[in-house]
Amino acid sequence: MAEMFSNNSFIQQTIEQQLSDEQIQEVEELGFNPLKMYFGEDYVINEKIIIHQPSIQDFIDSNSETDIYGVITPFVSNTTAYRLQLWDIGIDWNKISNLELFSILIKSIDFEYSRLIFGDIDFSTFNLYQKKISGDTVLTLYSQELDLEIDEDTRNKMCKYIQFMFNSFPPEEEFTSNKTLKQDLINKDRQKLIQKKKEVSENKNQQSLLSMIAFYLNHPGCHYKKNELREVGYFEFMYNIQRLQIYESTRALFGGMYSGMCDLSKVDPNEFNFMRDVKITGFLLLKFDAADE
Repeated sequence: MAEMFSNNSFIQQTIEQQLSDEQIQEVEELGFNPLKMYFGEDYVINEKIIIHQPSIQDFIDSNSETDIYGVITPFVSNTTAYRLQLWDIGIDWNKISNLELFSILIKSIDFEYSRLIFGDIDFSTFNLYQKKISGDTVLTLYSQELDLEIDEDTRNKMCKYIQFMFNSFPPEEEFTSNKTLKQDLINKDRQKLIQKKKEVSENKNQQSLLSMIAFYLNHPGCHYKKNELREVGYFEFMYNIQRLQIYESTRALFGGMYSGMCDLSKVDPNEFNFMRDVKITGFLLLKFDAADE
C-alpha cells in the first residue's frame, strides 16, 4: 500500500513538473486555432481561399479513400519527398523550389474531390509566373480564369493547415551539391520505394478507414451512433482515435505498475498522464504517401 501511494505521488509530481514553465517548450506559431479545426470550422486564408474539412460522409461517398487523400498530395510534399521521381525525369531536386514542384503536382488534382476541401478552386487553371517585388524577381502561381494568385506565403499557409488537418507532413529537407552523396540518397530512396511496394502488396502495416471506424464505434469510449458518425469531421475523428489509444496505453501502464509485474523505471513519466497532448506527427493509421504514386 505504501508503495502505491509512493507511485501516485511520483506521478502527480511528474504531471505538475510537466505543466511548469521550465518544461514548456517553445513551438512554432501555427497561425490558426486547432480547436476550431476540431469543431469543423472553415479556415479563411483570404476572401477567395477558404479551406473546408471533409467529413466521414465525404469519404463514404468517394470511390476510394485515396480519392480524397490524393487531393492533399501537393500540400504535404516537398522536393525531398519527390527527389527520386524528379531525378528519374532528369530534374535535380536541389535545383527546383517547392513552389515549382507544387505547380506541377496541382495539375493532377481531381476537381471532383478537391471541391470538398477548397470549394470552387480549380487548381488545373493555375500557371507559374514571375513577378517583381522590391526589385527582386519571384515566382508565383496565378489563375486567369479565377483571377486568383497563390504566392509562396499563401501556399505555406495552405500547406501548414492541410498538413495539420490530415496529420501528414513532408520529410525534413535534404540538399547536397556532392554528386556521390546525391546518388547515394537516390539509391536509398529507390530501395525504400521497393520495400514499400512489397509491403503494400502483402497488405502489411495498413489500416483502412473502415477498420478505424469499426474500432471506434465498438469502443466503450465512443459516444457516437453509427449514423451520427457520418457528420463528424475528419480531424475530430482521427484525433479521437489517438485519444482512445492514449487512454488504453496509459490504463495498461497503471495496471502494470499496480501489479508489480513490470519494470517501469525506463518509461517516460509523461506516459502516465491521461491528459497528455496528442502528438500531431503521424496518426498510427493509413496515410496517403504522396511519393508512392
